[in-house]
Amino acid sequence: MFRESQRDKLAKSKPQADGFTLIEVLAGILMSTAFVLITTQAIAISAVFRVRAQRESEALMKIQENLEDIKFDSLKALSATCGDAATQSTGYGQALINSITTPADSVITLLNKSYSMTRTLAVYNTSPYNAITISYSVADPTSGNVIADLYTEMIPDAAFECN
Repeated sequence: MFRESQRDKLAKSKPQADGFTLIEVLAGILMSTAFVLITTQAIAISAVFRVRAQRESEALMKIQENLEDIKFDSLKALSATCGDAATQSTGYGQALINSITTPADSVITLLNKSYSMTRTLAVYNTSPYNAITISYSVADPTSGNVIADLYTEMIPDAAFECN
């Protein structure tokens, strides 16, 4: 029949654990590490996509500049005659191709990396043979990956002067 003091009663009713366990601390560290790793990976991926998009945009601007030069060349006087041309080589399309002075293949630099730009010209295979097809391709010369391409058709301005 021992009489317990009030202090002993309070000590028994008070919980003994007053902090985090080792497992809880390790789980918190693992969760924060996983969050940081996932966030870092997302930032790196977004940077890669941003650079790729900027290169593609600059490649399309270079293509557009070259196409504008061809449009300027189409304003020059052409030696073809009006009327339906008998062959592809006698129409306004071929005359335009012959008058183009802008270089066809070139190396361009996009964000400190060199790429090859290729242009292909052809006379559209329909009488009166006054339209040409123009296709561009900008590719990485080492891997061959195409980062930008464009296809368009053009009629020389001189062809509209014919009735």
